Amino acid sequence: MSPHLFQLFGDSHGGTWSLWPDELHQALKVLRLSEGEQVLLTNGQGLGAKVEIAKVRKHSLELVVLQEWQASPPRPKIVLVVKRLKPKNLADLIPSLVELGCDQLALFDHSALKPLDPKSLERLRKIIREATKVSKRLHLLELTVHNSLEDYVITQVAKTDLRFVALPEGSKTPFEVEFAEATKVHMAIGSEAGWLESELDILNQNQFQPLNLGTHTLRSITAAHAAMASLSLVRLRSDQNG
Repeated sequence: MSPHLFQLFGDSHGGTWSLWPDELHQALKVLRLSEGEQVLLTNGQGLGAKVEIAKVRKHSLELVVLQEWQASPPRPKIVLVVKRLKPKNLADLIPSLVELGCDQLALFDHSALKPLDPKSLERLRKIIREATKVSKRLHLLELTVHNSLEDYVITQVAKTDLRFVALPEGSKTPFEVEFAEATKVHMAIGSEAGWLESELDILNQNQFQPLNLGTHTLRSITAAHAAMASLSLVRLRSDQNG
């Protein structure tokens, strides 16, 4: 069995890697990595490396690159479009989405909630980074916030994209979906209270196809998990079928 290797974030400059400042602190003060140990590095944009720690200094590490590789982004890109949840619920949801291979979480505003402030957004992005390291992903989940569902659809959805919405009346399940040559898939998830009529109008006008996630009423978090797990398996099937 291969030894467990920690994954950290860093940047490569001409084949020489350096850790991000907070990652360097974790390596030195939390993990207390020592000379001779190996770790995995990524820049969060598909570049990865296995390195060995050659020298530990008080405020730096000398790293020797053993292997380096570039991973292409998954295709198609899967975007979950979710009516914004409370920060605590988002914090619970995000790690699972990272592990399941979600490429982008697009939140559209909910008038009953206060806007996400920069501090809250940075906290969520930190959760994304930690989940990325644990799951050994090379691409960071992209987190975006939009003023409304209409704003998202107008600015982010192209004519060639596949578009789906979770609705109990859907005649298809995610496993019946074919990605074919699609490069981007949008999956819209409503709240427990359902979609507003105005939101359904926007989705219908923009050809979002209804998908059935099951016979029971799902919480938004559960629906997001179910949708992402299903679409991730469909993408895997598509990859395997070439």
